[in-house]
Amino acid sequence: MDSLEPRIAEIINSFPDQFEFYHLGRVELQGFQQAKKDCLQKNNAIAFRIEYDVSVWIVVLFGRDLDIPTYSELGNIIVSKMVTQLSSLLGAEIMISPPHYLDQTQIEIMAQTSYKIICKNYSHHFKNSVIPIETWILPSLWEGIGNA
Repeated sequence: MDSLEPRIAEIINSFPDQFEFYHLGRVELQGFQQAKKDCLQKNNAIAFRIEYDVSVWIVVLFGRDLDIPTYSELGNIIVSKMVTQLSSLLGAEIMISPPHYLDQTQIEIMAQTSYKIICKNYSHHFKNSVIPIETWILPSLWEGIGNA
C-alpha cells in the first residue's frame, strides 16, 4: 500500500458534508468520484496547500463565469472546515497556505503531473440555481504556483 494512502484517506474523510455559505446559500457535498480532467477548459481554480506529516494540494474548480473572490472564499471555508476536523482527529497542527489562483496552464500541468487525483463534488444552492464545485485532492508533487 502506498504510504500516502492512509493520510489521503484521512483528508478525504475530513471534508464537510454541508454548510451555510454566509447569506449566499447552502453548500452540500455530492460525492466522491474520479476527477474529470476534461473540465479544465471551462473552470477557474484556486489551490490551497495543506501541510502536516504529508503535503497535499486542495484545488477548488468552479465555472469561469463565477466571481473569483467569492468562490475563493468558498474554497477557504471548505479547506478550513476540513483542516479543523482533521486537526481534531489527529491532534496535530496543520498548516494551510493562502489561496493560490491557478491559470489555465498551471491547472493543466497540475492535472498531468499528478499520479492520482481524488475528487469531491459540492453543489452550491443559491436562490434558484445549483452551482457545481469540483474539489481535487492531489499529493504535493507539483510546485511553482503564485498567490491569488
